[in-house]
Amino acid sequence: MPANTIAAPVLRSAVSALWKQPAAHTIPTLATIALDTDTTVSTDSNIWITSLPRGAYSSARTVGMTHILEFSSHVGRTASSLAQMVSSSSNGSDRKEPLAWPATDPAHLATVLRPLAAAALAQYYKSNNLHVPPNPISSNPNGISGGRGSPNDSACEETKVTWLVSTDAATVAVHCAPLHAPGVGEHSALVAGAPRALAGAKDSQWVHDRAALASVLATGGYNEVLLASPAEAPARVYEGLSSNAFALVSTDSGVELHTAPLEDVLTGTILKIVLDVAREMQLPVVFAHPDASVEGCKRWVAAFVTSTSRLVCPLARIDFAPVAGSPTTRPSFKLDAHHPIVEEIVRRVDAEVWKRALLIME
Repeated sequence: MPANTIAAPVLRSAVSALWKQPAAHTIPTLATIALDTDTTVSTDSNIWITSLPRGAYSSARTVGMTHILEFSSHVGRTASSLAQMVSSSSNGSDRKEPLAWPATDPAHLATVLRPLAAAALAQYYKSNNLHVPPNPISSNPNGISGGRGSPNDSACEETKVTWLVSTDAATVAVHCAPLHAPGVGEHSALVAGAPRALAGAKDSQWVHDRAALASVLATGGYNEVLLASPAEAPARVYEGLSSNAFALVSTDSGVELHTAPLEDVLTGTILKIVLDVAREMQLPVVFAHPDASVEGCKRWVAAFVTSTSRLVCPLARIDFAPVAGSPTTRPSFKLDAHHPIVEEIVRRVDAEVWKRALLIME
């Protein structure tokens, strides 16, 4: 099993906030928010999600402790996911009555989630004796990143903020826990598992479905599990369990950045930033599943995954899970985790993170 250097977990208590009175044309107030700071609230957002009714969820991150990165994008994805789930289950048992409030409207959903997230963060900082520095994201003219470097290296202790809206919109909850960014050292991924059934929706059912594959990450051996096409089909990478995947591919005319067609994956917020950065760099982007066949991998010069906690995480090695019925096992594939193009993408994405964070706590 490969060894990664994973950032040591921070011993903090988690906080859960529940909107007690979901209803039309109202927004949460302190009087209608139930804050749970009991030690039984798991710091693992996956465990918290599986304790709630099925719904649409999203995991965001703070920047400078008081802001949330791409808050509007996360809210929009939640609303879109909920709309897809409600539509796909309209003939089933998940939804029998109309939603009590317009949870599938991104603008309205934002007015609900913003005060709920603010209350949860305030209680999380209070419970863990965390001090919020003044003006952590004030403008700074020093260079493209404002002289700040990676948000994952910031002096601020950032937080993972996860929310869920159930398919009937009767449950609206927010969870705050430590953000565990990747540690230093080389990172690796394992190609294993099939793509998700409902690619465009962030459905909490997926947290249940991926549990077996997620156990691979729990060992600390891999940074991510990459989902690929079935064994009998050409090996094509879709996405990670909780990330988007990119391969820098060598071609006759130079290099191209390959990532799966957007309709086949959940388009993460960091993926969108990478696409903007690639456009600025005039780096060709090809929306095609990275070819993970033996011959296809020979053209990869670098690869990385993107997510809320990882931002851009370069991969040094990719392993392949054994295929049932196959007498052979594919060897590991090594990559250049310090390729200059990838390092430039990392730098530019880090800079954009500071720019794209919305103030949540006044």
